Amino acid sequence: MKALSKYLCALSIFMLVMNANAATLPTLQPVKSLQGARYPWTLGFDANLLYIHPENDFIPLTYGDRVGAEIYIAYRTPTIWGFEFGYNWTDDRQKNLSTVPGTQLFGATSTHTANYHCKIRLKDTYLDLYAHKMFTFLNKRKWEAKYGIGMGWVRQTIKIHYPRDVVGIRDDPLKKALDNVDGKTRATWRFNLGIQTLFTRYLGLRSILTYQTTSTIQAKGLNYGVNPHMFGNSFSVSLGMFWNVSGYYYHLQDYDG
Repeated sequence: MKALSKYLCALSIFMLVMNANAATLPTLQPVKSLQGARYPWTLGFDANLLYIHPENDFIPLTYGDRVGAEIYIAYRTPTIWGFEFGYNWTDDRQKNLSTVPGTQLFGATSTHTANYHCKIRLKDTYLDLYAHKMFTFLNKRKWEAKYGIGMGWVRQTIKIHYPRDVVGIRDDPLKKALDNVDGKTRATWRFNLGIQTLFTRYLGLRSILTYQTTSTIQAKGLNYGVNPHMFGNSFSVSLGMFWNVSGYYYHLQDYDG
């Protein structure tokens, strides 16, 4: 609730600032902005690249940069404002952790030579507020710049498989410590910048750059004194298509503003 209150307060401030500066947003050739009444509801799918790096004892357990995807539903008001609610997830590419007697991780010391198979997937449910500004580019095609701020609630799916063929591995202190590592939902801030355009009344293309405070992501179930922070802050780049549920009233390239 505390994080949600801060988020709503920040949204209010952001809307006031954007309204005050709407006329000065950078454009290449000013024309009237598209209005949400033209296409209030859209559904979309994006593929994305996440640039993120693990920290602390999680460095040997998972890779940093990874690919992912997202689905979302967006609503445009009759003004420049719009909201987007979505869900995204990353791949869980396997990384191998090799240990020998004396290996120390997560406050425990290994007593066996073993190879663990580790998979970590990030899943984010988010709500973003966007402001839009139209400009023309590439043979007078109409585009929209998107400026956004939002919150994401990120949870990790952590799977660590131990080698069952190693004698006595079940009593290994490191194996027991790894068994207790689990994901924990954390709130993050999202800052977005992107562009989009329509090709038909229904079909559009967009690309978004997002900076997210993923340094707040923590794991639970760790031994006392172990740093729970899993990652640093991150950037993601997405490219995808969206579908106007009701259809835009005109082809965007034929719209005169």
